Amino acid sequence: MPRESKVWWNAQKGTWCTDLGGKRRTLAKGRQNKQAARDKLKSLREEQALLARVNGTITVACLGEQSLDAAHCDLAARTYESYKYACQKFVDLYGNRQPLVQAAAALSCRDIRASA
Repeated sequence: MPRESKVWWNAQKGTWCTDLGGKRRTLAKGRQNKQAARDKLKSLREEQALLARVNGTITVACLGEQSLDAAHCDLAARTYESYKYACQKFVDLYGNRQPLVQAAAALSCRDIRASA
């Protein structure tokens, strides 16, 4: 059973790091940012758990739905509708691509700007 990943100080780089999923990751720069590093590690663990639940793949449509669900309570009705329209337009343009985890590198800033 693998060890639980922890935040540790890399004195040579001056950053907080962790080993997660077989990769060494930089979490935050500066010794005073330990809490930010812990928060980032928590976020990475949650992301890893989500990917494990969906078998490592998540579709563009599913990501759009989750984003809208998370933002719904913080947005005015008109803003939410405009976000919903933009997400639907993006899904219509790029939803037929491979699952998002595999295709994320294939999406460019130009693709995102074109959907807006």
